[in-house]
Amino acid sequence: MLLFALVIPWTRAGYTPLHKLFQIGTHLALVHNFHDQTFASINTNFWSIAVEVQLYLLYPLLLVLVSRWGWEKCLAWLAVLEFGLRGLIGLSPSLPGVSTFGWWQGLPANP
Repeated sequence: MLLFALVIPWTRAGYTPLHKLFQIGTHLALVHNFHDQTFASINTNFWSIAVEVQLYLLYPLLLVLVSRWGWEKCLAWLAVLEFGLRGLIGLSPSLPGVSTFGWWQGLPANP
């Protein structure tokens, strides 16, 4: 599908060849689910593939942490980390000089 997306013309307003390569690059790197502008740009069903691969890459780390700390302590730390990151991302637009996902700025909005 990604090879097909390279050859078909994109008719969305504001999509340049550079934007098309960026979209395909984020899909090949399996990080397209990190932002709304790349999430469903080529094929909406690809979001699950990225999530699956990311979870498969994190699983060995989880096993190492569980072998050292046990399930209860590991899950508690993961919950603290998750809520902390969600809170930081939620507060970041209101903090002066803080920008999340700044490298996506300048891309055209999804029409």
